[in-house]
Amino acid sequence: MKQDDFMFTVGYNGDESIVNKQTEMAGKGLSVKELVDKGLFKPALCASLMNDDKDGIKYLMDTYNKISGSNYHSEMQIMRLFGVYSVPDKITKVKRL
Repeated sequence: MKQDDFMFTVGYNGDESIVNKQTEMAGKGLSVKELVDKGLFKPALCASLMNDDKDGIKYLMDTYNKISGSNYHSEMQIMRLFGVYSVPDKITKVKRL
C-alpha cells in the first residue's frame, strides 16, 4: 500500500482501501508537522507509522493534547484514538471518493 493511500484511507472493503479525495488533495505532499499544524491528525499519524517516525507521533500527541485539553501519553493511546495501528498488508485496490 502506498503511503498516500494509507494516510487518506477512511475505511476498507475487503481488499480495497477507500480514500477520501478531498482530504488527500488538502494534505498530499505535506510533512507530518505540516499535517498536524493543518489539523490533519489521522494522516499525520499514518505517515508517522509508515515511516517509524517516533518524533512525528510525539509532535502529534503534544499538539493534540494542547488543542484538546487531553492527556494522551503513549503511542498506543493515540493510535487507539484514531483507530490506526499498522499498515494493512492485504490491500490490492484503492477507491477514491
